[in-house]
Amino acid sequence: MVNDLVAASEIPSPRADWRLRDLWLENVSAGLVERYGRWAVGWRWSLGEGDLDGGPVGSWCCFGHSVTTPEATATAISAALVEWRGWLDDVAERFDRFLPLPADDFDGWERAVAHLVTVVGDSTHYESGWYRCCMTVLGWFLDAAGIESTRRAELLEHAVAGRFNSWVEPPQAVVASVAEDLARQVTVDRA
Repeated sequence: MVNDLVAASEIPSPRADWRLRDLWLENVSAGLVERYGRWAVGWRWSLGEGDLDGGPVGSWCCFGHSVTTPEATATAISAALVEWRGWLDDVAERFDRFLPLPADDFDGWERAVAHLVTVVGDSTHYESGWYRCCMTVLGWFLDAAGIESTRRAELLEHAVAGRFNSWVEPPQAVVASVAEDLARQVTVDRA
């Protein structure tokens, strides 16, 4: 499948206008989503500074570093897609360990949030923009727990915003404080 996607269109030159390179990557992403489903969209959410930095994918960096020959590029895309799916499955399994959470289970919420922050940080190596991946995963967790969409952004902003930085593993006290703040807000809202 990936070989067909790569072969279906000419790979732009590394010196091509960035818009042509981005368009080619977006077309590859659209083909992957069409074939495999919406989950595939994150295949290039790379570690460190890449196309979509701050993610858990180590098999893909960016057009300039990951695109070479059609065969090698297809291999890199396939590896990134498999890595992304494995990471999503791991996150889903972690959600299943904690959910459902009773509305008033402050300790359960606190443990779940601290665990997820640490797991995301470890999987992104706390590199560039890792906190965006963390916020996304916490948002998914709140969604899976049944928190109203109108409240999720506000809850995350209150608990997390500005407390994590790129290239820095937060002290455990900060992770605990974020977990406590989010747990308090969720249990107050749902109790």
